[in-house]
Amino acid sequence: MSSDLKNLELTYKRIYELSIQIAQLIDRQIYSELITYINKKEQLFNEAGDLLAKVKAKNEDTTSLIEICEKIQKQEQTNIVMLTSIKDELKKELN
Repeated sequence: MSSDLKNLELTYKRIYELSIQIAQLIDRQIYSELITYINKKEQLFNEAGDLLAKVKAKNEDTTSLIEICEKIQKQEQTNIVMLTSIKDELKKELN
């Protein structure tokens, strides 16, 4: 496993951890801190994109990353559902 692939895996793990922290903030209704976490996650996604391009250029096997990518996707979907629910509640209250 090359250093780029290892760094990509670590970056994905950090993204997953941030996604979990975002869910915890949503649960605790600490919305003011969300933007900081979302910006950090966006930065990590950019880093991951750069690393992924390097890994693909080397034609490396990325199947070891499937599990963490699926976990990220699942957590992100959960976060979206949570935020959508909150948005819908706020919309009802405003009406």
